This record gives sequence, C-alpha cells and structure tokens, in this order.
Amino acid sequence: PVIGPLLRERKFRIALSLAINRKEVNLLFYKNIGTPRQATAAEGTPFFVPEFARAYSEFDPERANRLLDELGMIHRDDKGHRSDPNGRPVLLFLETADLNKVDILQIVSEYYQDIGVNTEVRIMEGSLLTKRTHSGEVMIQARPLGSFAPPIPQNRSNYIAPLFGLWKNTVGKQGIEPTAEFKELIRLNERRKKSNIPEETDVLKQIYKLYAENVWVIGLVGEVPALLAKKNYFKNVPNKSLYSYMRGRRLQLTLPEQYWIHPEQKKR
Repeated sequence: PVIGPLLRERKFRIALSLAINRKEVNLLFYKNIGTPRQATAAEGTPFFVPEFARAYSEFDPERANRLLDELGMIHRDDKGHRSDPNGRPVLLFLETADLNKVDILQIVSEYYQDIGVNTEVRIMEGSLLTKRTHSGEVMIQARPLGSFAPPIPQNRSNYIAPLFGLWKNTVGKQGIEPTAEFKELIRLNERRKKSNIPEETDVLKQIYKLYAENVWVIGLVGEVPALLAKKNYFKNVPNKSLYSYMRGRRLQLTLPEQYWIHPEQKKR
C-alpha cells in the first residue's frame, strides 16, 4: 500500500536511477572494464540508440533528492528516512536469488539510504522469488539482463508488471489495468508482431524509447567484455563480437561454421 504507488511514479524511478554511482559500481565490481549505462539494446545492434543508454544514468543525488521532495516525500524520521506523501514510513526491498548480486545490491541500498529511502536487501530461493514476482509482491528484483530484450506484459509470468500482464491475458477480469504508458507498450508489441523487418526495427526503437523515458528497468553496468582464448592456428575467428545468451550461447553470432584450422601452424 505504501511502495506500490511510489514505484508507479516516474519521478520516483528516475530518482532511484540518479542516486546510483555507476562509475563506482563499475570500478568495485567489474574492474572498470564495463560501461555505466541503462538497460537498453546492446551497442552494435540495429536497435541501439546512445541516448537511451545514457538516460538518467548520471550520478546526481541532488536532483534525486529534489525529485523526491517534489513528490511530497519531505518528512523524515530521526534516521533521515523519508515518509511517503501521506506520512507513512517507506521501506524498499531489493530482492534477488543470485548470491553473486548481493554485494552490488548492498551498495545500491546505501545509495538509496543517502537520499533518504530506507532500503533493505533480501535474498530468496529462486522458485519462491519467481512465485512472488508473478503475484506482484516483489518491489525491485535484481537480475542479469544479457542483451535485454524488452519484456512486454503479456501474462503474469513476466517479471515486469506481472499484474498488468495478467489483466491483458484475462481481458480485464484479473490483475490491474495497465497505465497509459504500458498500454502503449503492449500496442507497439502487437504492431511489431505484424511488421516486416525494417518496420520491426523502427517499432523496437519506439519500445526501447518507452523504457528509457519511463525507467521501468534501472540498469547499472553493461558491455562487460567476456574474454575468450583461442589457439593461433584457429583461423577466421573475429576479434570482437556481441556476447549474447539469446543467440546460441555466445558463439553462434561469430559464425563458427566458418572457422578453420591451419594444418601447418598446428604442427608447430
């Protein structure tokens, strides 16, 4: 009853994004080889738009605080924790089933504490987290996004707005009616399904734009290189390629059927 209305406020989501020091996260957890950015299409794909990757990704706690003040979250307790506009204490949970993400979430929770949003990290068994996600009980869930194909609320199995998806899937009999922005997202996805390839690219860019503008997903660090070794006699292997779990688990995009072995070099 407290956090739900706030999470549906665009200003609140923007404030949470601006509160994160992505450069520090990149340095501490990715040895500074990743790229601080939002969750959007991978660079090198037809859908990538640089502005979307930069949207609200700068570290600006002053602006984050102003946005929260504008929402009416001006009252704080003796620990500096903000209340919602109705004076009720706010407690935000960051949830994950991935133990490798706990340290990252812990520092993100500290950024949120710094702007007055009381935050705790929850670790949960995977199937339970999935069940709670589908029921709309999860506030913010941390997960790796890979190439980030933007999720569309189609049914309750989505990790983004599952109750909006349930509403769509049951023609309004269950779930929660989507906001206007999510209805537009659903409409664009229906259009995408009927599109040819050039039109589909344009529609997907519009979908990514909606995600960038509304900050439904808060990205941290992307484009982290995956280093692979190869023998010198192994030929026709590109030096750089997209790393995507969506297409053949990493290597399919490099056309491995065109690799070849140099027999003379192999003998050395």
